[in-house]
Amino acid sequence: MRTFLFSFFLFFLLPGCGGGSGGGAGDTTPDITTVPFNQQAKVNFSSVGNYLVAIRLDIARTLIIDVVDFFTYDTLTYQTGDVEIIIDNPCGGSVQISGSLDEALSSGFLTLDFSNYQDCSSHSTLTFTGSIDLSIYNTETYTGSGNITIPSGFLFSTSNLQITLGSESVIMDGTIEFYHDTSDPEFNWQNTTKNFTLSNSTGSGTFTNYIQKDYTHKGDLYFSKYYYGSSYSGRIYDSDFGYVDVTTVNAVATCNSMSDICPLDPTEDGRIKLSGDYSSALIQLGSGLDTISMDANGDGYYEEVLDCDYYRCY
Repeated sequence: MRTFLFSFFLFFLLPGCGGGSGGGAGDTTPDITTVPFNQQAKVNFSSVGNYLVAIRLDIARTLIIDVVDFFTYDTLTYQTGDVEIIIDNPCGGSVQISGSLDEALSSGFLTLDFSNYQDCSSHSTLTFTGSIDLSIYNTETYTGSGNITIPSGFLFSTSNLQITLGSESVIMDGTIEFYHDTSDPEFNWQNTTKNFTLSNSTGSGTFTNYIQKDYTHKGDLYFSKYYYGSSYSGRIYDSDFGYVDVTTVNAVATCNSMSDICPLDPTEDGRIKLSGDYSSALIQLGSGLDTISMDANGDGYYEEVLDCDYYRCY
């Protein structure tokens, strides 16, 4: 699992922002024995890199953006009645979308059958093969490209989605629930709950009740022109080490030069805490380097500090 996740980490930087980085923890190779799902991990030099990778890993957001794009770019028109279309991806592969939509009830049920569908919107090409059931229970009107009705609350469910990057491949099994909340007068909130497992021949990684909350400036749909924030909570299990609980101390923030006002200070952003078996770590996500302060013996003092770049922690 470690090699796979590390390879994926080189692809997924800070989700949706283009401003983050990260890495694995040294060259230590964990025991290949799969530890029990209910075993709490020791947070130390050997394990912390895997959890840093998992925090950065955001396949869920990629799938959400792909689905919303089907509607936003008017490829799939929200309509009342049966749906049966095939979308050929210019980057490679295709997706067959079938099911039904009910505009009056703002709902629908679609099956997405991906065939070597290549998402090449970021630094490398991610390929999907397999099916996803998409239950839509809320919609909104997007005015950025005309008045287009798009899903704003929905549930993914899959048991066989193969996700490939280069020579590495895993199977996703579980659910992703998304809700776009526009009720805040200042921000648009995106709430994603992840309950899924990524597994290959050497192990698995599981997200349990893992919630990612993102916000953008009001008026932006999913990407902010000026600033962007995220917070994380839940549990991550890694078959090499066990599970840790994740909480957010300070939300992750990204601001660019176009913004005169940033609600979060980018120099103080991204303090995420990992809690393990009498051990913990504070992770400061940065634009070039991540900093990990580690309490490996559970005495309440963070006695070891690691700097992490794209490839390793040292």
